[in-house]
Amino acid sequence: MENVRFLAGYRRRDLVETSLIARVLEAAANQPTIGGIESALAGQPREIVRPVVLHLVWSGQLVADLRAPLNRASRIRVAA
Repeated sequence: MENVRFLAGYRRRDLVETSLIARVLEAAANQPTIGGIESALAGQPREIVRPVVLHLVWSGQLVADLRAPLNRASRIRVAA
């Protein structure tokens, strides 16, 4: 439940850099972790990319195992 409460803070699309959504989804198709996605978008500050990743997890466009705390090593994938 802690992860769900944490992710709820990223539910509002207007609070994330929506122009990065397509790039994050593209990176997620080739990167298995949150940190990998951030590294793939190294030209963007992590403080901008991470909220987009978390918003996409909240909205169901990305899938992560919510049984463990989310961090750079958390495995992630694009939803089917």
